[in-house]
This record gives sequence, C-alpha cells and structure tokens, in this order.
Amino acid sequence: MNRKPYNFLTVLALAITFFTNISHAAQDFDFRKTRWGMSKEEVIQSEGKKPINEVATQIYYRDSILDRKVLVIYTITNNKLRAGGYTLEDEHTNKNVYIDDYKDFKGVLIDKYGSPMSDEVIWHNSLYINDSQRWGFAVSIGHLEYKCRWETERNVLVLGLHGDNNEVSLHIAYIGKCRL
Repeated sequence: MNRKPYNFLTVLALAITFFTNISHAAQDFDFRKTRWGMSKEEVIQSEGKKPINEVATQIYYRDSILDRKVLVIYTITNNKLRAGGYTLEDEHTNKNVYIDDYKDFKGVLIDKYGSPMSDEVIWHNSLYINDSQRWGFAVSIGHLEYKCRWETERNVLVLGLHGDNNEVSLHIAYIGKCRL
C-alpha cells in the first residue's frame, strides 16, 4: 500500500525533471534551432531542409511566422554563425498593413523578451505626421521609421520597419553578443 504514493511521487519527479530539461534545451538556442558559433553545415542540418539559396556568408530559407511569409537569413563569418534574422516577404497594397505587421511581431517579442530597451518612432520628414491613414505611405518613402531593441545575455535583437522608393522593409535581426 505504501508503494503507490512513492511510485506516484517518483513518476511526478521524473516528469517534472524531463519537462524542465526540455524547456531549458529550447532556451539554449540563440536563433531558431541554432547557437552562435555553429558551422555552416550545422546550421543547415538544424533546419532539416535544403536552403533556397546559399552564398559565402549567408544561408537563406523561406518560412512563415504569424501567418506571414518570411525570408530566414543566417549570417556566417569564418564558418561560424554570427547572426540571423527574418525579413517579411508579404506585400501589401495598403502600406498601413505593414505597421500592423510590425505591431504584431513586436507583441510576440515583448511576450518572449519583455519590454524593449528602446522603442522608437522616428519621423525623418513630418509631412504626414497628422494623417495616420498615410503613415504606411510615409514609411514607404522614408519619412517614418519604427524600431525596437532588446538585449539578452547572448543576443541583441532589433525589430525594424523602414522604407524608401515606395518599398517597405520589415525585419527582425538576432545578433550574437559573444566573440567566437
């Protein structure tokens, strides 16, 4: 009779240890399923599929985050992973939707990393500052820029939205702090 509580407690302790280890293992990654310093081959292996493009210092994949198409970029220097990031590939006719995308990504990053160290809305030209319906257009012509920055023990993260020549770029960069 006394064995059942003991067995239950043993199973419970093992389960807690197992799930804690899984949780810690997930937190050990710097970007996606990689760590800074991994070789190009290790990065490709971590993705589990062939890159869409590969050059001397970068590896590219396509993926989706929050139901949006993104280009995944790994930056390799001296055969060591130094940085990674996402660039939004979705295109919107209504340029204000890019601001919504930015806010959605920002919300996810805040949930994961807390409040950003810096959170800036920068007007390079205030022509449309009083017309919020044109803010997306203002981004596309370089008048308005959004950017946030977080730091963790091993990473600097930058979320940015900017544009020029009627083109908009939304990106998230993960940059390794460690010197390998």
